[in-house]
Amino acid sequence: MIASGLLTSQAALSAEPSRVQPRVSSSYPATTYAVIKAVGVGNQPFSIAVNDTDDTVYVTQYNSPGSISVINGRNPDDTSTITGLGNETSGIAVNQTDDTVYATNFLSDTLTIIKGASATISQTIPVGDGPRGVGVNTTPDDTVYVALYNDNKVRWLRGSAPLDDSALSGTLAAGSRGLAIDQSDDTVYVSDRTASKLSVIQGKTLAVVSNSTGTGSTPDGVAVNDLDDTVYVANEVPGTLSVINGRVLDDSVAISVGSTPGAVAVDQTDDTVFVTNLGPDTVSVINGRSLDDSVAHNIGTNIYGVAVDNAGPNRGLAYVANYGNDKVSVIGRATTTPVPTSGAAGATVTLSVTVPGV
Repeated sequence: MIASGLLTSQAALSAEPSRVQPRVSSSYPATTYAVIKAVGVGNQPFSIAVNDTDDTVYVTQYNSPGSISVINGRNPDDTSTITGLGNETSGIAVNQTDDTVYATNFLSDTLTIIKGASATISQTIPVGDGPRGVGVNTTPDDTVYVALYNDNKVRWLRGSAPLDDSALSGTLAAGSRGLAIDQSDDTVYVSDRTASKLSVIQGKTLAVVSNSTGTGSTPDGVAVNDLDDTVYVANEVPGTLSVINGRVLDDSVAISVGSTPGAVAVDQTDDTVFVTNLGPDTVSVINGRSLDDSVAHNIGTNIYGVAVDNAGPNRGLAYVANYGNDKVSVIGRATTTPVPTSGAAGATVTLSVTVPGV
C-alpha cells in the first residue's frame, strides 16, 4: 500500500548579504517528482511492464540468460525471478485482462509467453529475426504484435495463448524498434530507427495505413494516450519528443527533452509523460496537455525502460530500469504547499515536502 511520508529539504534565500538585511521571498511549485525507492533486481534490467490490476511489475534482464524480475508493487522488497526464457530478453508487455506476460528474446529470435498469476512459462515460439518491442491489444481478440529489429517488420499473432507460429499469424512491412498500441481503437504505432519514421498499423484489418509519419532522427520508444489518441515518440539524436495527433497523423510538434532519449511511458489518468534520457541518466516528466516539462535528476545509472502503474493504490507511480546498477527506481509525485516564504537575506528555510512512500 502507499503511505505518506515527509521529505525535508533546505534552500537558501537568494540575495546578496548587506549591512541592512533586506527581506526576500520565494515560492515553490505545488508538485514535483522524487525517487522514493530503489529496488534491486537481476543483471542489466532493460524494459518494464506493469499489471495495473494487482500492481505487479515485470522487468526484463538483458544480460541474465533468460530471466525476468517480478516486483510486488505493493511491497517492493518482495521480488522474485522467472527463469527459462531465451537470450537477451528485451521487450515486455502485459495483457491487462488475464495477466499474460509477453517477452521478446532478441538473440534467440523468440517470444516467451508467461502466466503471470503462477509465474510459469507456457510457451516459447519463434517469431523472426531480432524481436524487440512487443504489445498486446486486449480488445477484441488479444492480438500480439512484435517489432522485428533485424527484419524491419512487425509480426502479429492473433488469439490468446497458447499461440502457434503456424496459426493465425503473419508479418507486416512496418517499423522495427519501439511499439505501442492504442487500446481504444486497436491502432499500432511502431518506430523505425533506420528510416526515421513512425509506421501505423490498423489492427482490425492488419493493414499498414501509414509508413511515413515524420519523427525526429533515430526514433526509439513509443507510447500512446488511449483517451485522446496522442502518440509520443522519443527521438534519440536530436534529443526531442515528437507529439503526434493519432487522428491526424501530419499534425505533430517536437519538444526538447534530455540527451539521448530512449523509452517513453504515459500515465493514462492524467496524461503525464515520462521519457528516460540515457545521456544524463535523467527522466523528463512532461505535462501532455500543456507540453511543459521538468526533469528529475539522478535517477540511476544507464537508465532505459520506464512504465507507469495506471490503476489501484499505486496509480501514478513510474518505474525506471537502471541498466548500469541492477536496480529499478520508483518515481512518485512530491507535493508542497505553494505558500510564499520570506526571511532575511542569507537565511536558510526548511521546507517539508510530502511524497508517497512504498
